[in-house]
Amino acid sequence: MLEQIGDAFPRFEAYEKLFRGHQNLKHALSDVYLDLLHFLTEAKRLFSRSSLRLVLRALWKSFNQTFEDDLAKLKRHSQQVEKEAKVAHMVEEAESRLRITEIKALVEARQNSIQPQQVASTAAEIAVTKRWLNVRQCDEERNSIEHL
Repeated sequence: MLEQIGDAFPRFEAYEKLFRGHQNLKHALSDVYLDLLHFLTEAKRLFSRSSLRLVLRALWKSFNQTFEDDLAKLKRHSQQVEKEAKVAHMVEEAESRLRITEIKALVEARQNSIQPQQVASTAAEIAVTKRWLNVRQCDEERNSIEHL
């Protein structure tokens, strides 16, 4: 059990950094840390006693039996952290999808609002260019210049 606890804490630290704004996850993490502190305090108290008491206590109760409730609580809260991390991940995914949808809508709206203006502007420029390049008008102007 202690090895599993030690393996989980680096992951819990990563959750803490990744999901800073998720209060339920923070609460679950604080429960785990509090359980760990309580367990370590009780273990220190047990092992700080005299050797004779330790031997007698070991014969009477095993380590796991002595700390069964503490370890069960720690395990339950660790599972809660995992659940909350999954929920936090799902919430952030949903928020990201919503932001992407909003950005797409803004881009489409901008394209739709710019496109008619561009078409009208381009059509006006083409009309001016055609008038300027009007071959008939050019012929008439050339003829009037030649007669001078």
